[in-house]
Amino acid sequence: MKPKNKNEAQGAQLGEERLTYRIKTKAEDVGECVIEKAGVLVEFTLNYLDRDMQLLKRKKEELEGMQKIERAKMANINRTNPEIGEMSEALRQVVFIYTQAFSSDKVITEKVAEIDAQIKAYRDELMVIVMQTGIVIPANENEHGEEKDQRPNEGEAGGGGNN
Repeated sequence: MKPKNKNEAQGAQLGEERLTYRIKTKAEDVGECVIEKAGVLVEFTLNYLDRDMQLLKRKKEELEGMQKIERAKMANINRTNPEIGEMSEALRQVVFIYTQAFSSDKVITEKVAEIDAQIKAYRDELMVIVMQTGIVIPANENEHGEEKDQRPNEGEAGGGGNN
């Protein structure tokens, strides 16, 4: 399929297959401009919804089965390690808080990495929008309080900017 215009061709060159952007509604505040993203279509059937509901029901059954296993583990621990059951409530709470913090640290580290990846994807998409629409985005402050330019450097595919 031949690109309709230069902007569409740029999008295809940047790996944004058949996605195009245009300013639908201009606004004084560039952040309030309505941008239309074309080239994405979502279709589904009632059978798809039914299959999804069936998957959710199976997931619920799996979770309930896991819950029975966890309850059996607790009973086994209390039987084989009665000191756990004999701990003061205060000590049990401290152990619980430590265990939760330990587990949460790993989960949070993974989530932060996921968020960093999504932010990078948004920045990449923003550069394509800037290139295709010509919209001028004011400089923002980065995480260190320094201003950074959100606009792509001339002649650089994918933008580059002073990220």
